[in-house]
Amino acid sequence: MKTKSPSSTSSSELGSDREGLIALPDEAAVRTSPFVRWFVLLLFVVVSAGTGLTDTFFPAPRPRMALHQELDYEARKERAHLMDGSAARLFEYEQRLTSRVRRVLAEPYSTFLYEYLHEPSAIVIRGEDDWLFMRERTVPPARSDADLAGLGSAAVAALDRRVEGAGVPLVVVPIPRKSVLHADRLPRGIDSRVGLDRVIIDALVARGVKTVDLLRAFQERAVEGIYYPCDSHWSAASQLLAAEEIMRTAGRLAPEAERRTVVVEGDAVTPPGRLDLLKYMDVRLGGARLAQLRRQGLHNYTVEMREGPPDRIPPELDASRRAGRIAISGTSFSDGKLFSTYLAHYAQQPVLNGAMSAANFAGQLRELLLRRAEFPELELVLFEFPVHQLFFGVGDDGAIRLPDSLGLLLAELPPTHVEPLELAADFDVEREFRAGEFVDVGGHEPLRVAALPAGALFHTGDGIAALRVRGAAEGKRAMLEVQVGDVRMRAIWPEGATEVVLPLVFTRAAAERVQLFAHGDAGARVRVDELEVVLDSPGGRTRALELGAAVADGDGWTRRADFADPLATRRFAALVVDHAVGVDAATEFVVTPADDAVPPLRVATPGGAAFAIDLGALGGAALRSVEWRGSGPPPAVDDARGLRLVD
Repeated sequence: MKTKSPSSTSSSELGSDREGLIALPDEAAVRTSPFVRWFVLLLFVVVSAGTGLTDTFFPAPRPRMALHQELDYEARKERAHLMDGSAARLFEYEQRLTSRVRRVLAEPYSTFLYEYLHEPSAIVIRGEDDWLFMRERTVPPARSDADLAGLGSAAVAALDRRVEGAGVPLVVVPIPRKSVLHADRLPRGIDSRVGLDRVIIDALVARGVKTVDLLRAFQERAVEGIYYPCDSHWSAASQLLAAEEIMRTAGRLAPEAERRTVVVEGDAVTPPGRLDLLKYMDVRLGGARLAQLRRQGLHNYTVEMREGPPDRIPPELDASRRAGRIAISGTSFSDGKLFSTYLAHYAQQPVLNGAMSAANFAGQLRELLLRRAEFPELELVLFEFPVHQLFFGVGDDGAIRLPDSLGLLLAELPPTHVEPLELAADFDVEREFRAGEFVDVGGHEPLRVAALPAGALFHTGDGIAALRVRGAAEGKRAMLEVQVGDVRMRAIWPEGATEVVLPLVFTRAAAERVQLFAHGDAGARVRVDELEVVLDSPGGRTRALELGAAVADGDGWTRRADFADPLATRRFAALVVDHAVGVDAATEFVVTPADDAVPPLRVATPGGAAFAIDLGALGGAALRSVEWRGSGPPPAVDDARGLRLVD
């Protein structure tokens, strides 16, 4: 049989069904009448104009914003420009906040899309069997695991240093992501980078932060689902497991035989409030469909008294917002009475609930510290945050922006003790800030105040080094921004303060350029009297270290200090060299603990810089020796002058 190739088919045959081709209908048969076209056009214009007029003249009240949301909104207004599209995005954002039509129509429209077209909102990922995931929490930013973990752990370490210096020890509780613990429920093509949470937790531990490893606890000991399928939060069973693991890590776990309370298993019906991702998408379901989603096999648990009336929990075992030697500060994961009650059960002491739903990173911790005087018995704070809150965003200028709540807390909570570094003369101060007079900084783009050149200061990026700004602010709200490399942190100048100490936070140990900016609301004015790099040293103890003469070691040299009696250190210890004169090549410091079970700390350092090396990874271990190694010609004896241990 002869066959034709596609190229040999004549154009007259395209309308037939020979060779399996689809016959095209006659154009006249499908042509829309002018009446229908004009009707559709008129309907579109009327609906668009009607909704626009309704939202313009009868807008809905703007929702209340948290402080960090207000700051972000104000910053967006400051940076809005017509040419780059940011003004249009701001207009769209404002319309979403106050659209009355959107609030009326969103629910039926979203429900139809979800149920009949199986299309969730763009902010949610729909997996198997109605498993829902928040997209921004599931898909991390396009930065490496090492960079995300390095910066996130550095920010937490800086916070830990400052807060414990104020007399409030922290136990950090990072909550692993739903998309990591239930990765098998994600649809194909979604990469949640399941190993990232492990890298972040290990980075926190490596920086010496007391961290609860819930990821390992869930993976090894969970007996039920860890998250609710249609919710962004953990199940009651996983809260119980987490509460026990937290108290074990904190050293507050009461022996089971001494507990006056017991845990009682309830039914396996998911509470209506644990379907929050449906509500988040404006999807409303009922009847048998809702009942189906609530039958997920996840039990509820209550805490009851072992003896006497089961629901009569005494005050010394209560969980409330009024008192407690232990406080939980965090987000909706720990808000409400349930989780704090579990904590009180495992600790057998009252727990102060300082958490709040929709809280941003460190926002509730700031609120708790502002009320510190109300809780004189407070001994320990459990700082809970979901891991995704460490996925810091990038601003329009390309800089990574740390949360405003973090900068605000650090500006309001001055360090208990600082040690100056000899770097003041290295600042390049802008001309308008040199005279020690007030400068108008409000209502426009941030003004650069000063810069410290790259290579002048090497630090571990975890807040061991800080920038102290002495001066004053007046008029409207003024803000400072400190930028280390491509990482930027903003803080409000506290009212009446004569100095602000902002930690230098960066992704890794480096000698990046440091810049200081000032801006604020229209009418804000700032005066800068002095800039100084300091060490944030909660302990305030300083000891000089003397290294021996350089000894040839292969192609290089080694200078060493051995301690006949192990040198005791404390948490937040740091090794500091004010100057490394004449050593231009890269070197390495090796700090060896007396305990062989603790591995030595090795830090590669550049030449010609001042050093501030955090020893947090050693956990306050006593030291056996400190070595300084390098290649090339050995340095002079005084090249390590100023070497000291600060703790």
